[in-house]
Amino acid sequence: MRPTALADAPVHCGRLRLSAGCRLTRPMTRTLFPSRDRFSHGLPSADTRPARQPHRILLCSLAVLALAGGPGALAAGAPPLSSYAGKYPFDQVEGIAFREHRAVVKGVTAAVSKVPAGADILGHALQPAKSVDTPILPLSGGRLYARSYDPAGGGSTNWAILITADGRETAICFSDDALYGDGVSHWYFEGAEAFTLPGPCPSEQQELEGSIGPWPLGPRPE
Repeated sequence: MRPTALADAPVHCGRLRLSAGCRLTRPMTRTLFPSRDRFSHGLPSADTRPARQPHRILLCSLAVLALAGGPGALAAGAPPLSSYAGKYPFDQVEGIAFREHRAVVKGVTAAVSKVPAGADILGHALQPAKSVDTPILPLSGGRLYARSYDPAGGGSTNWAILITADGRETAICFSDDALYGDGVSHWYFEGAEAFTLPGPCPSEQQELEGSIGPWPLGPRPE
């Protein structure tokens, strides 16, 4: 059974009013990101509250950091996204990794904010416990594409971040045969599934541009 869709009602996280459907129960001065193993596949550790809704804690943490500013990448003065082309998602530019960049965190969170299994997708895209990463591909129109996969299962679980150079448009590709069982890649945009394509998330530039064209700058693939 797929997880329940994330709640839409705005709530308060600390002093911020957010639409992630969560409430922080810990002081704002405490680190919002626990160790990676706590959010492997969206599952919290035993002392994380509320235990029954781990996806809300993760979404709330990401939203607070993206909107309020925080450690490292989420402070003012982040480098341009174009500077990450050809680098790995974990490589740092001016001390900031691609996955930690304000625009990336904000865009990825928004792309799956109302999606069933959104927490699992977020955990993979932004804080993977184990992943094989490929260099970030520069695409036409200044878009960037960062693809990764879980080595367990031979890469049957794979995902990718597609973001425009100005950070205004972000989409997520996610494919997991174990979760969906349909052998296709699911593309999420603006909080909903935009379309599906046969096979896993594309791994080559030519394959990707042939599948999605100029989207999301242009028309949605048929």
